[in-house]
Amino acid sequence: MTIIERNKDNSKRIREYIDNNTVLFEHTILESEKFSYSICYCYPLNIYDVILENQVNKKLINYEARRQLSGSTLKYFNALKDDTVSDMFGNNFKCKTHYLELKDESI
Repeated sequence: MTIIERNKDNSKRIREYIDNNTVLFEHTILESEKFSYSICYCYPLNIYDVILENQVNKKLINYEARRQLSGSTLKYFNALKDDTVSDMFGNNFKCKTHYLELKDESI
């Protein structure tokens, strides 16, 4: 398995991997003082797993499997490492990572 961090400099190469169907997963993790968001897109199944966790007590708040993301959740998913995304409740989420996992033969 090969993992590539998504950033502004490799967007063209990432697009090629996506267009050639060589991406298995795309995963974004964001954290605020109170919450952690994990959003993973599974390319072969065309589905998103969205997890919201309480950072303080490490308890699961919400889990959903979705075919599409809402506009606000898409904003979180599109964040790149070190980006900050704010929500309507005053939480500031910092993107800890945004990576893609590629099929082995795509290297």
